[in-house]
Amino acid sequence: MCSRLGITACVTFYLSVFAVVGHAEHGSRHEDIVRGTAHSSRAPHGIEQFFGTGVTWGAGLTQVYQHNTHGGLSTKSRSGRYAGSYDVQASADLERILGWSNSTAYLLLEGGWPRDGCIDPTAVGSYFGVDGDAIHGEWIDVAELWFLRSFAGDRVFVQVGKADLSAGIEYRDVISAFDLNAYANDEHGQFLNGAFVNNPTIPFPAYTLSLSAVAKLSDQWQFAAAGATQSGDADIDETASWASDDEGFFVIAQASFLPASRTDLWLRTGEYHLGAWWTGGGDLTSQDELTGVYLSAAREIFRESDDPGDEQGLGVFARWGWVDGDAAELDCFWSVGLQYRGLFALRDDDVVGIGFARGTFTGSDSQAGLAGSEQVLELYYSIAVARWMTLSPDLQYIANPGGRSDSDDALIVGLRGRILIE
Repeated sequence: MCSRLGITACVTFYLSVFAVVGHAEHGSRHEDIVRGTAHSSRAPHGIEQFFGTGVTWGAGLTQVYQHNTHGGLSTKSRSGRYAGSYDVQASADLERILGWSNSTAYLLLEGGWPRDGCIDPTAVGSYFGVDGDAIHGEWIDVAELWFLRSFAGDRVFVQVGKADLSAGIEYRDVISAFDLNAYANDEHGQFLNGAFVNNPTIPFPAYTLSLSAVAKLSDQWQFAAAGATQSGDADIDETASWASDDEGFFVIAQASFLPASRTDLWLRTGEYHLGAWWTGGGDLTSQDELTGVYLSAAREIFRESDDPGDEQGLGVFARWGWVDGDAAELDCFWSVGLQYRGLFALRDDDVVGIGFARGTFTGSDSQAGLAGSEQVLELYYSIAVARWMTLSPDLQYIANPGGRSDSDDALIVGLRGRILIE
């Protein structure tokens, strides 16, 4: 235990030093930089370039301390109270490196601790999970490795490789993430509870072999579709998860409306995603097939100034999902919430968010044996300590953890720290 804490302290120190150095030096950045959408750590908003080679990189370290103070499974268990993760990623401008026009490649390495992932298994018993950053003791994994190319004057984009369909990418003003939400999608800087990271009714597979395509129909309309091998129980670094049909396939399609007006009352800056998915085939029986639909929306209500670079203001988000199939665990899910950036004077980069989520289980007759519902209320405040570091106190109230109406509601207090090299 002491050695692990020592290693973590050293990693934290060196990341802090390199972050300061990185911001003191200003390198050039190629225009085709790949940026993250759903998870900021997986592609920082500005990552350093290797001396004009066309390769850019970034890294991050997230550490979380959580304690269940009431209810749940146990208030005394210490397992997983302190958890953490790191990520190192790089993108390559293949036009500059190999002469392949309109092409880029991306690599993500990540790992985390402890083996239990977080306090949930021993202290809470939540279905959604109280720490969306938990990686369950994988010290290093090749989480993503894919190739992307644009066609038809940046109107069509094709991505192939090992990818996370829920994380997505931003490349030449096109966003490819499924179930994207501007205010509830990033466990490193926004909500920690899994109910606010992605829609839990969508059975996104583990990082696996996938083929995705995005069509930019206009400046406001995009259509995306993807197919992937469904190997959700496989380790994210096993070769079996690259091309295995042992569990079946996953197919998803999404239409996105992305208005960017700040003057029209109804078409304020926001995003609206409507999608449908299916999973089955392979070795799965017809009883295992699932289908579902979902909606994800985020809308800016107002900004404090007309300056395009000033993001201070209030936004609202909502999600909804429905599943059909004998093997379904969740029947229906919805969530709503608010985010305010720069709520307090002289704290322009601080962010506060509050959200409520509710999931209804299919009932005791389902294969999962889950019944009732689970509700989540979460409040966080992200403090911008420095450009490269944030601290976020977090409070979660879980009603009926795991759908167990006979268990006491859980109250989890926590603190998240994030160091980002960009």
